[in-house]
Amino acid sequence: MQLQLISTKATEVILKVQETEGAERKFDLHHSFFVNEKETNVLGVSFSIQLSSPSYHLSIQYVALFQTSEPIDEVFKSSDFPVVNAPAIAYPYLRAFIANLTLNAGYEPINLPSINFNALKQKEVKKRPSKIQ
Repeated sequence: MQLQLISTKATEVILKVQETEGAERKFDLHHSFFVNEKETNVLGVSFSIQLSSPSYHLSIQYVALFQTSEPIDEVFKSSDFPVVNAPAIAYPYLRAFIANLTLNAGYEPINLPSINFNALKQKEVKKRPSKIQ
């Protein structure tokens, strides 16, 4: 199956100025995937990010869309691509967006950390209760 990133888009951006001395920086990231109901060969990866610093709070919803050469089936959904590969491909675009946004807003640019999406998946797998047969 051939895959191609077709778009990335910030769907919601909220930047609130807050002058809080001594506040520590916080970073919270969640991601998930979805399949377009009308176009079954389009996979979306959505990111939700919350960033806090002594100067501001930033909340972003961001979506990356991938097109596949074949309709997406259950086998594909259970593969690594939707939860590991697709987020790893899209995340650098989100990182660049946030760095440019904060810089152009007049703040020190935020350079998000690199993320190992495979390690995140393994962590989630370990959290699930094992099935006894």
